[in-house]
Amino acid sequence: MFMTELPDATTARGFLCHAFGLSEQEIAHLVIQINGADAHAETVLHDGDALRLFLPVGGG
Repeated sequence: MFMTELPDATTARGFLCHAFGLSEQEIAHLVIQINGADAHAETVLHDGDALRLFLPVGGG
């Protein structure tokens, strides 16, 4: 688990860019969940939110 303080109105995208240095292209390929529900990169994070990231996987 990774916990951090964020400025008000920080989006998932803003957090990922700042904390991990991810590019817009890298973020576009992630599946993002906030508190267990699918979310967009533009979703604003709130105190206590749990952010989960998944890489889409194909198979057959």
